[in-house]
Amino acid sequence: MKNFFNKGGMILSIWMTYTLFDLFGVRDMLFILEHGGHERFIVNYIASSAAFLCLIILIKEHLMAGKTKRAVAFIILFLPLVVQLSYFGIYRKFVSAFGFRAFYEDPAMIFDLWINNLNIPKIILAFILAVGSLKILERLPGRFHWATRAASSFIIVVVTSLMVFSWYSTPVFQNSVLAYAGSFLEMAKQKSYTHYKMDKPVIQPEKTDKVLPNIIYIVGESTVLSHMSVFGYERNTTPGLVKLEKARKIVTFDNCISIGLQTRLSVPYMMVGLQGIDPKGIFYTYPTIFNYAKARGYTTAMITAQDLSWGNLKDILIDKDVDEFQNGTSFNPALSVHKGADDPDVLERGVLPFIKSAKKPFLLVLQMDGNHYPFSEHSAKKNKIFLPETEPNDVNAFDNSVVETDMVLTKLIDEMRAKYPDSWIFFSPDHGQSLGGINGFYNDNYSSDVIHNPLIISPPPAYVSILSANRHAPLSQSDIVPTLLDLMDIKPVKPLDGYSILGKIPSDRLRVCSTYMPTFHNTPESVLVFPDLTYYFVDLDRKSVTLKDGKTTVKFDDLDKKYQDVFLRRM
Repeated sequence: MKNFFNKGGMILSIWMTYTLFDLFGVRDMLFILEHGGHERFIVNYIASSAAFLCLIILIKEHLMAGKTKRAVAFIILFLPLVVQLSYFGIYRKFVSAFGFRAFYEDPAMIFDLWINNLNIPKIILAFILAVGSLKILERLPGRFHWATRAASSFIIVVVTSLMVFSWYSTPVFQNSVLAYAGSFLEMAKQKSYTHYKMDKPVIQPEKTDKVLPNIIYIVGESTVLSHMSVFGYERNTTPGLVKLEKARKIVTFDNCISIGLQTRLSVPYMMVGLQGIDPKGIFYTYPTIFNYAKARGYTTAMITAQDLSWGNLKDILIDKDVDEFQNGTSFNPALSVHKGADDPDVLERGVLPFIKSAKKPFLLVLQMDGNHYPFSEHSAKKNKIFLPETEPNDVNAFDNSVVETDMVLTKLIDEMRAKYPDSWIFFSPDHGQSLGGINGFYNDNYSSDVIHNPLIISPPPAYVSILSANRHAPLSQSDIVPTLLDLMDIKPVKPLDGYSILGKIPSDRLRVCSTYMPTFHNTPESVLVFPDLTYYFVDLDRKSVTLKDGKTTVKFDDLDKKYQDVFLRRM
């Protein structure tokens, strides 16, 4: 009996040490202060921590005999801590099923991101904790009763099942080791990849007497609205665009929402005029803006600073209706997922020569290198005005990248306005970035800086007043294609989710930013965004909805029917 209590006391000590490290090492005090007093956090954490205690018991009983088993035990205790603390340090959440699939798809990119964000002191502490715990477990005498072992196995199965299937469950509120295991189950439950048939209808537009304008559609990369002075940022990051706005050569729209969180979610849908969830892949049955433009008699082109082969975007977007395609590798053969060709170089060597020589009318889609991390690599040394850049991803580095984006956009707009006064130029990034603090870094979350995107249009002078009526309207990136079709005087062959910005936008419009799309892993999550930019977070797997306060959670089935229908129409 004494051995039993001694053994139990040591295991409880290990469990308590892991719990403290999990709460204050993997997470941080800011997270605990924000969430620690809420019922959902308490329930999730107590249940998953109880299961983790049972896991320690089972490791003691089954994985202490032999080097191979001890190695497995070490991996179970150490690897999840390292992954979770690294992921939380970047994104302020735990690794998800999407994260595992992204690693499988491009391990080099994930390792590069991880190495650039190492927290060595915490990793060393996690290593000491895992090794020390195993040393203690190895020395504990005897075995637990068979009932204890059976109960431990039962609790782990029940709790991990609830973690995956319960609408009340939130991974970042769970013990980090159990949350890591739950992500594996999530990955098994979800379909990682689905193949869809490209089945687009034929476009046969009616004849038009309209003079067709030249159009440039610029897809930015990771640009953040709140860091552009043309949208009110205190730093003068966009002097050129500010000057153009004062001259009434551009119109800015301050209430536009991204379609998705990643390039492979937003960009394909930005080319067809759809938003929202799309688990069945209706996207693949829709014509792209290239197909429409070619049917109307446009010269069509896509020039990208990135490698469009990544994620099969080239196969999805580039077909016989694209007359000219220049991939980022044409400008920089050594580009990577994080850093494409330099935007000024693409402008000078690709875009301006095309504008000069293309048969009119033309539609050019330009995908920028933009403001992706590492931020410091996205501006030339001569263009850096906010110094010092102490880290690759500090605010100065990001703001300098915005300065360079401003220079490229301003030069392109000036060139087009001078050469083709009746032309149209559209700019919106695929998504934004979180820049630290409570939302972490980068774009794997639905924070305002990620999904609230700048939209800028440079129209002929006669249209400035017309567009200005919608400057504060609730817009989506899905509105760009309907606006382009309006300018081309061509009707969509299938219903679109967007509105032409030349017309009236409903003041009560609901918009969707989602990851539940087949162009990138079909992760069943979305936000339903209201006109005031507040949103509901919708987990379509667990059928739960987190309301505007970010804390209150209800069942999806209890949601107002008009909100449910936004999602059910595509399920």
